[in-house]
Amino acid sequence: MNEVPSHTMKTLQMAARINVDNEKKESFGQFFGFIARFKKNYDNQTELYSRYQRFASAISRVEQLNQEHKGNAQFELNQFADLTPEEFLERHAGSRMPEKASEARTYINFGTETRARSTTAGGNDFDSTNRTRSKRSYLPYSYDMRDENLITGVRDQGQCGCCFIFASLEGIQGAYAKKYRTRVRLSVEQILSCYQDAVPHSQCNGGNTEDVLQFVAKYGVARDSDYPFTSSDGYAGTCQNENRENYSTGFSHVRGEEEDMKEALYNYGTLVVGMDAEDLQYYSRGIFSPSGRSNQINHSVNIVGWGEENGTPYWIVKNSWTNRWGENGYFRITRGYNTALIESYVQVALV
Repeated sequence: MNEVPSHTMKTLQMAARINVDNEKKESFGQFFGFIARFKKNYDNQTELYSRYQRFASAISRVEQLNQEHKGNAQFELNQFADLTPEEFLERHAGSRMPEKASEARTYINFGTETRARSTTAGGNDFDSTNRTRSKRSYLPYSYDMRDENLITGVRDQGQCGCCFIFASLEGIQGAYAKKYRTRVRLSVEQILSCYQDAVPHSQCNGGNTEDVLQFVAKYGVARDSDYPFTSSDGYAGTCQNENRENYSTGFSHVRGEEEDMKEALYNYGTLVVGMDAEDLQYYSRGIFSPSGRSNQINHSVNIVGWGEENGTPYWIVKNSWTNRWGENGYFRITRGYNTALIESYVQVALV
């Protein structure tokens, strides 16, 4: 217990003084272990008992999700188990669809070339529907950008609803690494703290990836080493508007067809995608395939590869909830079925 912070120790002492009914003793014991494991801090007994009730509900939800996935994916009582679904999405997601569609888009046509590039900072549409299956035969059965050492480490957005900034910059980093074979880590904090006028809702309140991708293409961004992330508590820091460099020329929308997405990822780099993350709250490992119908994009993440396991095709997706969540910070999700809307809203950065 020596490694337990003092605030967590006080919370544990407070929990030990609570008398619970016999039928709740087992779940409350689990909750006690949860507090210690994740170093939780609750201000008073009212908050503590409220969090316990939420934790008890999470026990039932985790059991239900494990039954639904039949061993293909596993769910657990992780660090988010004391949050309501609304709290979870507000604090750890934060993606919004644009209020209006982008202006008229042109379509990128690969033609006979492997790569085609836009020179504008606005959004285009990547469209390879005129390519025949034989022209796509060069795409491998499976692919993972991590195998090429093109992906930086998993980050942690904390309680700041700025996933859309993390995902946008990861997309630019992936495209940059794909072209120049060198990795960079760009500053989320600079976008978050300096550009709320240009990037609406940017101060931990959610926003849209198009705004970030377009802004960075026009004005650049600093590296994370010059301006590290400090807003994990949900409050944006002090603006430091220096050291901006250009890493991208624009971005392209990608149609939500499996082959289009694979081709864009293989040739351009990391995909920026929106999704419904509600049932990811308790994800642990395996191929995520929720049975419920999703109707709202609320989180932004990055597709970095694809594969297949036991006949089930999947995307490999990088998240921003630390490498202690999921499969070392990543998750897999069924591919080709628009699961959790992950094939509905797709972009790729242009470098």
